[in-house]
Amino acid sequence: MKTELLYIPDCPNLAAARTQTVRLLKEQGLPGNVDEIEVPDRAAAESLRFTGSPTIRIDGEDVAATVGAIVPAFSCRTYEVDGRLSGLPADGLVRAAIRRALEAAP
Repeated sequence: MKTELLYIPDCPNLAAARTQTVRLLKEQGLPGNVDEIEVPDRAAAESLRFTGSPTIRIDGEDVAATVGAIVPAFSCRTYEVDGRLSGLPADGLVRAAIRRALEAAP
């Protein structure tokens, strides 16, 4: 399983996103290996289909993406969690993406 954490320089939520991702991987009995990818500019954001910082991807899947909702952005990202805006996705979104990747593995 490939886990990526994409972020812009000076992302205020990077450390918390890293901690969250590692914790949820380990919760599933997986190593906490996360590839961190800095997105330095708008061109890179478009090339990477980056939707804001931080973005967590499991096997290339944005844990919080909805069909047709990928709009590249070179900015901070907010997620709706329990009816409020947050700088991190809900744990349940990350867990679900991890489970999907585990189920799809040969």
